[in-house]
Amino acid sequence: MKRKALKLIAKKIMEAEQRMQEFKEELDQNPAHALEWSKTQFKRAAELQIFKQAKEALEKPSTTVSQLLKHIDTEIHQRAKYISGISTSQTGNLMKVFALEACQSLYETLTEE
Repeated sequence: MKRKALKLIAKKIMEAEQRMQEFKEELDQNPAHALEWSKTQFKRAAELQIFKQAKEALEKPSTTVSQLLKHIDTEIHQRAKYISGISTSQTGNLMKVFALEACQSLYETLTEE
């Protein structure tokens, strides 16, 4: 189970990194256009952060998939509880929302059979 979970997380990380690399290349080629459509990249950055944290946690020998799922569930509830704490930073607000979505996505990925 742990090996399968690590494999799924690694795949998600690889996909997010690839999309971020594509954005970097587009940013180099046409910055104005890339930034017009950059909202999606905030989502990718949040996914990358959450997935890497999960991978790091699960790579510890003492961490089980059950413990990780419990932690993610707690994170989802905590993040949802404080999501309404709107900041004056629009990008900060986007990252809060997308980090919550990334937690939910990771939880769903790890609980699918």
